[in-house]
Amino acid sequence: MRERIDKFYSPLLFHFDHMKSWGAFVGHPEGYAFDPITLTSKLRDMESIMRTGIRFAGEHVKTLWHEWQPFAVAAVEERKEGAKTYAAFDQQKFQQHSRALHRALEDDYAKLKRYFEEIGYMPLTDEALSH
Repeated sequence: MRERIDKFYSPLLFHFDHMKSWGAFVGHPEGYAFDPITLTSKLRDMESIMRTGIRFAGEHVKTLWHEWQPFAVAAVEERKEGAKTYAAFDQQKFQQHSRALHRALEDDYAKLKRYFEEIGYMPLTDEALSH
């Protein structure tokens, strides 16, 4: 169970940390940045992770995922096309939803880590603990 939870949270946190590091690189340390090809591959990977492991996520993470995902798709389309393809897309909302989902994943993962420590399991992987 511990390994399955780790396989769910670690890659999701990695993807958001990666987008955050690109935000800092382009001069927006509080934002999330990407190129369309990278975010497209991240979306595919995250969708696969969510499809197979969503039962490990808390309700808040599930809700935020479903709110964030359309904004992420629209962000990719806008970057590819160079113009807004979805009228409902708003860059600020994409950033807000990204921040909220990233924070919720970190919070859930920290709670699960504490739970496993309390019941006497070894901590999750070193890579995962670095988040």
